[in-house]
Amino acid sequence: MKNTPLLLTLLLLIPLHVSSQSIIELKPSQSMSIIGKGPGQDAAINPYADTDSKAVIENIGKNPFTIRIQDKKDYMKLISVGSGETKEIDLIRGYEIYFDSESDAKANIEFKPLSMSDRAITPEDLKTILGDWTGSLTYIDYGSGKPYTMPADLIVEKGKSENQLILSNIYPNEPKANGKSKISISKDGMKLNKKDLKSKQVLPDGQIKIITEYSGKDNRKNALIRNIYILGEKEFIIRKEVQFEDSTEWLKRNEYSYTRRD
Repeated sequence: MKNTPLLLTLLLLIPLHVSSQSIIELKPSQSMSIIGKGPGQDAAINPYADTDSKAVIENIGKNPFTIRIQDKKDYMKLISVGSGETKEIDLIRGYEIYFDSESDAKANIEFKPLSMSDRAITPEDLKTILGDWTGSLTYIDYGSGKPYTMPADLIVEKGKSENQLILSNIYPNEPKANGKSKISISKDGMKLNKKDLKSKQVLPDGQIKIITEYSGKDNRKNALIRNIYILGEKEFIIRKEVQFEDSTEWLKRNEYSYTRRD
């Protein structure tokens, strides 16, 4: 599909607290941004642009159009919306969302804040990673400060309840380090392994990104510790990052990166 560089700007002078709905119209071969922070900046104003939100997009025209989700690294996902169809899309901070059309099109957009159930981790989220995985562990050696990578395999099984998974960690080159760990979520889904949930996001490719944060110590220094979990059908990542009290920089301490076995 050929897109022109034209970005249509509509001056929506409706106060943000009054309405979160917009109707937009596209001309042939036109691209239009749907994320905005204020009147006059974009095609539609999202009153929740400073946080994670949802857009309910209804095609009320006769012709199909495409929603293009793009981040700063040029990752792109295209979602087609046919005439009469409605699509609900998570709008994550840092992503740019556009309408692309090759013909006249018309859409109704409703913006929504994420509900508590949207933000919470669910047993269905956990089921995504059940099965056998193969990959690697990369960690930073505290002495030298250099990264070290070793093979790592994983078997994920159901735990004692739907809120728990058992992880069997296997290190082919260091079998003495083999062991088991757990992923457990609280009943309300707002804690993972007893750590407070910072955010849960559905990424454009359908993967679920979960972040927990807590205060602790790293290398005997006070730090804010962040655990990042990316759950997907074919990819599973667990990453630990730290931010020391006297710094604004996040340092990656270790990362388990797996792909599902065929």
